[in-house]
Amino acid sequence: MNTNRDPRWSKQFGDFGEQLVMYLIGRQKNMKVALVDHAGADLIASDLGNKNNRYAISVKSHTLNIKVEEEKIGIESKLYNFDAHNIEQLKNFAENFSLEPVVSIVIVQPEIPQDHPVWREKLKNNKNEYFEKHDKLVIDVFTFLLKDAEDMIKEGKRYCTPRKGAPGGFNFKFENAYFKDVLADKRIDHTRLSFNTIEYKRVWDAENPMDLSSPEELNWEE
Repeated sequence: MNTNRDPRWSKQFGDFGEQLVMYLIGRQKNMKVALVDHAGADLIASDLGNKNNRYAISVKSHTLNIKVEEEKIGIESKLYNFDAHNIEQLKNFAENFSLEPVVSIVIVQPEIPQDHPVWREKLKNNKNEYFEKHDKLVIDVFTFLLKDAEDMIKEGKRYCTPRKGAPGGFNFKFENAYFKDVLADKRIDHTRLSFNTIEYKRVWDAENPMDLSSPEELNWEE
């Protein structure tokens, strides 16, 4: 993976995660949603069918670090820590505006070269039904009520556990061993976006990138 990034990339990536969740909630879940610039929450939303259902949503975005070397492949632990400070800020914002606190975690999982000898061996030997092949880039979005996360912890769910020591809070886990249980928990809304191909070639660098003589017509969404 190319590690050269624009200095603003972290902010741009965070903005992307917020806009993506806003789209999913507004378009796919049929809710009224707005971006807010405030400590504790990134979005506020209300159910169009019941305006009493109003939410403060904290969006956290993270790219899973994958390091491909000649002799090995390293994959970061598949978990996200929603720390105690974020919990306190989200609860304070939600209480001040009489909203229900919600957590939304956006995870980008990059692809791995499938012909890498170490990875080929791992693919051959792994029998886990939910083992990630990482043959394409995917973006996972997990959204759930903060109170449901607290209930999962009390229930001893393996995919939502308290973080001992600093920075506190809880760890939300999307590891292969837990993924089936995550998908089965109806309290967790999960959406996956999958990219069949990611090309580094820029279309504007190519000669004649667009065939203007094509008979195909563009259909815009109304």
